[in-house]
Amino acid sequence: MPFDSSSFGIIALAAYKPDWDLFRAQLLSIQAQTHANFECLISADGGHAEVQEFVTREMNGDQRFKVLGFPDRLGFYGNFERVLQHVPEDAEWVALSDQDDSWYPAKIETLLPHLHDVSLVAGQARVVRRPGNDVVADSTHRKDVSLGSLIAQNQVTGSLCLFRRDLLDLALPFPRFAAVTQVHDHWLAVCAKATGGALVVDDILQDYVQHAANVLGEVEARKSLFKSFEHLIALSRKYQGSASPLAVLKTANGMSFGWRRVMADSLRQRVKVTSPEFEAGISPFQSSHGWVQTSKALILGLRRGDIAFSCFLEFLAGFPMELVRCGRSPWPSTWKSESTLLNKFRLKLSRKTVSNDRKKGLSVDTSSKAPAGGSITIVLPGFSKYPIGGYKVVYTYANHLAERGYQVTLIHALLLWGAKRREVDVRRPMASLVSSFRPRQKPHWFQLDGRINVYTLPYLMPMMLPKTDFLVATEVQTAHVVNSAARRQKIPASYFIQHYEDWSAAPEFIDKTWKLPLRKVVIAPWLQEHMHSLGEECDLVPNGIDPEEFPAGPPLSERRFDICAMISDVPWKRADLVVEVINSFVERDSRVRAITFGTGTRPSGLHPDVVFIKNPSKEDIRYAYQSSKLYLCASDGEGWHLPPAEAMSSGCAVVSTDIGGVRAYAENGALFSAVGDAEGLRNNIDRLLNDLHFAQTLASRGLADMRENSPSKAAQKFEAVITNVR
Repeated sequence: MPFDSSSFGIIALAAYKPDWDLFRAQLLSIQAQTHANFECLISADGGHAEVQEFVTREMNGDQRFKVLGFPDRLGFYGNFERVLQHVPEDAEWVALSDQDDSWYPAKIETLLPHLHDVSLVAGQARVVRRPGNDVVADSTHRKDVSLGSLIAQNQVTGSLCLFRRDLLDLALPFPRFAAVTQVHDHWLAVCAKATGGALVVDDILQDYVQHAANVLGEVEARKSLFKSFEHLIALSRKYQGSASPLAVLKTANGMSFGWRRVMADSLRQRVKVTSPEFEAGISPFQSSHGWVQTSKALILGLRRGDIAFSCFLEFLAGFPMELVRCGRSPWPSTWKSESTLLNKFRLKLSRKTVSNDRKKGLSVDTSSKAPAGGSITIVLPGFSKYPIGGYKVVYTYANHLAERGYQVTLIHALLLWGAKRREVDVRRPMASLVSSFRPRQKPHWFQLDGRINVYTLPYLMPMMLPKTDFLVATEVQTAHVVNSAARRQKIPASYFIQHYEDWSAAPEFIDKTWKLPLRKVVIAPWLQEHMHSLGEECDLVPNGIDPEEFPAGPPLSERRFDICAMISDVPWKRADLVVEVINSFVERDSRVRAITFGTGTRPSGLHPDVVFIKNPSKEDIRYAYQSSKLYLCASDGEGWHLPPAEAMSSGCAVVSTDIGGVRAYAENGALFSAVGDAEGLRNNIDRLLNDLHFAQTLASRGLADMRENSPSKAAQKFEAVITNVR
C-alpha cells in the first residue's frame, strides 16, 4: 500500500453541541488540507439536523463532508466508536478529529508516509486557550514509549493521530469500562503498539484548543495534587454514587488499574499471535498480573520519564483495592472476612496460640481461643531497612505485649491520612509503593516476636485499619489517622511521643496533634514539660536499656579506644561536629584512638586513623561501646537518645551537648556543654582522658542509673498506660 498523495482515507469527526465558531474553524482547516483525497464522516451525537444544515452551508456543498445522524446519544467514547464503525472497507487510512481544533494544512501529508512502517502515527500540537487565543504550551510533548508505558499512560491524542484502516479490525468493538479513563485514543494507540507498531513524531500539526466545554484537555490534565483529589471526589460521586472513603478507593482503582486491565485483557483475547514485547507490555496490567512485574513496569517507566509522577500517584491510590480484587488483601488470610467490601480492609484477627518455636520467631500457626489481653494495633510512619532508635523502642514494646498475650499488629505506611508534612518529598510516594510490594516484610536488624503481624502499606486511611481493642500512634504524622480510626471503632487510643518532630511537621501542626483526644505517652521530662505548657496531661515512660544486650565492659583503663561516637547523616545529629571534635584529638595526639559507626557512608573528612563501621551489627555496636572509655554525642536535639544510654549501660562515661534527650537520664553520668559548642566538647573530653579516675567514677554512676530502669519495667508501664490499666 503506497500511503502517498493518491491514498484515500476517512477523517472521523465526533460532534456534540459544538461551538459553531470553533466548529467552523475546524471544518475549514480540514477542507484546506494539502492531501485532498478523503471523506470526512461527522457523527452527530444529537442535534443531527442542526449539524447537517451547518456543514452543508459552511462547506459550500463539498461532497467530502458527510453527516451521520442517530437517535440515541452515546457520549464521546461511544460516538467515536460509532463513526469508526461506518468507515468504508476501501479506505486505506483513518484520522480522528475533534470539533473544536484547527489543523495545519500539511497535517495529513506529513503523517501519511509513516504508515509504511507502523500502524499508527501521532504528532504534536500547540495548545491554545480560547477565548483570548493565549498559547498555553508550544507543544504537547507526547513521547514514543514502550507498550507497557503506553498502557500505563497514554501518549497519543486522538486528534493528532493517523492510522491504517485495518487497525479497526482489531480495535472494534471498543472494550467497555465505566470510568473517565475509558478513552478511544488510548485504546487505539495500545492496539497499534501491540501489533503493527505506533510512532510519535515531534512535528507540530495543529492548534489544540482549550475552552470551558472541553470533555478532556491539556489544561485540565495539569492539576495540582489538591485539584486532582477534588477531581477524584467528583468522579467518585459520578461513578460510585458516593464520596465515602471506600467509594473513593474504588474510583481510584478504576482510574488506574481498572481501565488498563480492561485493555490488557481485551488484547489478550483478540491478539492470536504474540511476541516477547507483547507479553512484557500487557502482563503487568492484565487481571492475573504479578506484583513484581507491575512494580518493575511502573518504576522503570517513572525513572525513564515515560510515566508522569501524577500517573504514578494514580496507581498508588488504586493499590489497596487492587490487592482486594486480586484476593491479596494486605491483612492476613487467617482474618475472617465480614459482610461488606469495606471490611475486607478491617478483617477480624484470627485467634491463635503459639508454640515455643513460634515464640523464637519461626512460622508455626496454631489456632485456639483468643488471649485475654485482646488486640493492639500500632501504626508507624513507613518501614525502615536500617536501625532507628524510635522504631527499636516500639518494636521492643511490641515484643513485650506479644509475650504478655496480646495480639499485636504493626502497620507501616509512608503516606498517611491526615498527615501534613513540613516539606513535600516527591520521592516518598515512590518509596511507599516500592516498599508496599513486600507487604509482609520484617526488619532484619531487629528480632520481632513471631506472633506479631507486620504489614507495610502504600498509604493508610482510618477505614483501612483492622478492628482492634487498642490503637497506638507513634509519630506526629500517624496521630490523625489513629485518632479518626479510634473514633470510628469507638476504642481507646494512645499517642506515643518520642520527640518534638519539627523536622517532619510545622510546630503548629505538632501542637495540634498533641491536643488530640488521645492518651499521650512521652519518654522524657522535657517533652512532658512542653505537653503541660499546652494544657495537656501525659504519662512519662522513660526508655529502659537491656543489661543483657549492653552489659558493662571492662574498667576504662583496660579499654582499647578512647572515644566512641555514632555518625548519622540526619542534620541535627551533627556529624560535622563529631568529625571536627574527633579529628582534633587524633591530629593532636596519635595515641588517641577513636571508633565510630553508622548506617551511611564514611564521612569524607573523617581522619583516616579513625575506625568507621558501616551498617554495624549488634555485636559491632556492643564491641564499640565496651572498647571505649567515653561516648561523644554532639546532637542539637533528641527525644530520648538511645546510643549514649546504651554506652552508659556498657560502662562508658558520656560527653554530650546539653539536650533534654540526654539529660533526661544522664545527669550523673555525663559532662555537658552548650549545643553546637565544639570547644566545650573538646574541653570535657580532655578532662576525662586526663583524669581517668574521675571518668571511671562518672561511668560507674551512669551504669548504676541505667540499671534502675530496665526494659521490662518500661514495657510494663507502657502496657499499663495504653491499655488504660492503672
